[in-house]
Amino acid sequence: MGWKEKGGDGRIGALFKTAGLTPYWEAQEADTMDSHRLAWHAAQQSPEKGERMWRALSERYFEGKHTQIRPIRLDNHALLLECAEEAGLDREEAQRVLTSGDYEDEVHASFLDIQKMGVNSIPVVIFQVDAAGAEGRAVHHGSGSAAEFRSVLEQLHAAYLVGTPDALGMSKVEQ
Repeated sequence: MGWKEKGGDGRIGALFKTAGLTPYWEAQEADTMDSHRLAWHAAQQSPEKGERMWRALSERYFEGKHTQIRPIRLDNHALLLECAEEAGLDREEAQRVLTSGDYEDEVHASFLDIQKMGVNSIPVVIFQVDAAGAEGRAVHHGSGSAAEFRSVLEQLHAAYLVGTPDALGMSKVEQ
């Protein structure tokens, strides 16, 4: 199912172990719109609350931590409210967001913006060199090796120095 592998004895399990994490293989796939809308709401409060919301969601979904709620599903309002409280959101306001359609248009628009940037999978890292304009962007798909990231950074640095990333043929780097 998706990123999961039963028992954690494969590549994903090894990556979790290397990062010092314990994978939770029993989380269930579900419609994630409510979790995205609530995370959007948290980010509107402050970037810190948005980050805390994503961390709370991730720790529960990917690691099974900090909750007794089972099954773990990202459309479970009790789980989402638990995350909202941990992120420092007002519980009643979070409940209101969940029972409304608030932020759905914004979430859909952000999905479209991300697709337009060339992001079609995760993980993805987007490098942006503002001084080099829109072409000073590199989209790297996959986790990548140190050598791949170094190559992307070297190309972006050269584009910044020259100021013409198109001349280098590196307006979009995909691995």
